[in-house]
Amino acid sequence: VAEAIIESAKESGDFEAVIKKFVGWLSKNVTPILFERKKDPAKFIQRLFDSFKKGEGATLFQSSNAVIEECAEEIKTAMVQEAFSLYKASPKKAVNAAVRILGYEEGQDKIFPRLKERFMAAGAALDEIDSFIQKTKTELAKDEEVSISKKKLAKLTRLSERFDEEVGQRVQAATEELRRHNKRLSDEKERSDGIMRHLADGLVVVDRAGNVVMMNPAAEKLLGRGTKEALGRSLVEGLKEEHLMAVAKGPLDDKDEAHITKEIEVNGKDDTTKRVLRASSAVVENEDGKTVGMVSVLSDITHEKEVEEMKSHFVSLVTHELRTPVVAIQKSLELILSKTTGAINEDQERFLSISKFNLERLNRLINDLLDMSKIEAGKLTLNHESFDFRDIVNEVASSFNSWAKDKEITINLDLKDGPMAVTLDHDRMTQILVNLVGNALKFTPIKGEITVIVDTLERKEGICSEPCLEVTIVDNGIGIDPKDFKRIFNKFEQVSLVAPSGVGGTGLGLSIAKEIISLHGGAIWVESQIGKGSRFIFVVPKVLKTK
Repeated sequence: VAEAIIESAKESGDFEAVIKKFVGWLSKNVTPILFERKKDPAKFIQRLFDSFKKGEGATLFQSSNAVIEECAEEIKTAMVQEAFSLYKASPKKAVNAAVRILGYEEGQDKIFPRLKERFMAAGAALDEIDSFIQKTKTELAKDEEVSISKKKLAKLTRLSERFDEEVGQRVQAATEELRRHNKRLSDEKERSDGIMRHLADGLVVVDRAGNVVMMNPAAEKLLGRGTKEALGRSLVEGLKEEHLMAVAKGPLDDKDEAHITKEIEVNGKDDTTKRVLRASSAVVENEDGKTVGMVSVLSDITHEKEVEEMKSHFVSLVTHELRTPVVAIQKSLELILSKTTGAINEDQERFLSISKFNLERLNRLINDLLDMSKIEAGKLTLNHESFDFRDIVNEVASSFNSWAKDKEITINLDLKDGPMAVTLDHDRMTQILVNLVGNALKFTPIKGEITVIVDTLERKEGICSEPCLEVTIVDNGIGIDPKDFKRIFNKFEQVSLVAPSGVGGTGLGLSIAKEIISLHGGAIWVESQIGKGSRFIFVVPKVLKTK
């Protein structure tokens, strides 16, 4: 029967319509036969619908299980109605038939409202309906003892014992597996806790809301709070006043938002107890890629910062002290070379010129060190000056004419027609161009070519949203390895390639240029390939903002 219904449903494509049609036929034609033979209709219905679930009916048609369950209830309702009509003259028989149809399973109460609607639609009297339903419910509620043969009882007992034994074995196996799993978790947790406890750095794990879920002893010591009082709360919530944290510096050169490094100042009762922490944080994601929290490693870099500060102070002090005698020597050499103090021979002039050249190099080094000290101390100030940017480009290019002529290098200028009015720090812009063009001359071979391109832009995505300048210095020199792109802008860093003979520097020029451009609200970067030259590009707003 089930196979025939499924085949019919395949042809029509409407499983629900076919089975409901079958339900109507079943309740009308099969019910009387079941009653005549005194068969248990509940068992018949269960077997029939089990065959649907085991066959293709449950997989071929969407929502077929729900339809089958609903139709099973519909069949029972129709059969009870048929019994009510068939045994109308004998209410007791009708009730007994209804009890056999409905069975003693739970959840039969939901059939009675539907049954009442059917009876009323068929024109049955309301008092007869209520009486029949109430008596049926009463019979279903009874829990009477039933007679059973000893043979059947023994069989049921054996089945029950076997069932209990099998359940016991499965429970025992599942319990053992659970115990082993818990042991593995316990061992892993103990191992992780041991690692966390002995980490020299602080480790803090927070959930998506920023509340602490884990903290090791080193973090407790650094932050001055215990794990118990921190769990489930924000990292800064409840901190003592002397331990309130303030972000000293934002993300440090981290373009990857999933991994952020910050420096955090932890204020103490006085300057002697104040600490500086480096917080390296990484986003924690679940298997679906959703952010569920963040883990942060806290390193106490107070001593490093103190040493760095002492070093900066020492460098600043030494360079200031060196500057006065260097200037005095430089002026003296200029007077001697100008022959104001008297005549000098060719050998004397040559040696004095060498001394003057090297003294100028020393002076530039001192100036670079002083600039870096000011930048690190946050004391480098910018002047607002209005000028035509083309003028400083021409001045810088002219200042390098002699050097370029010696190396037979051509310096080309690609400037827009008409004034390029800007309000920037004139001297600092000149310093940047001198540094970049000087570097290009250093690393460009004889008979090479350098081009300085200046363009005006309405805006530059990711850098400035207002009108700005884009300056590009192009050379056909030795080029830079891409792995050095970021490193060359660090202090005292130079490219890993072998520089041409006699070319050297302090490694401060690009670092200072980057900081000055950043203070102007701009950015600098490099594009290059080894052996194919380099392009240094920087963008700055045309008008320096007041800070």
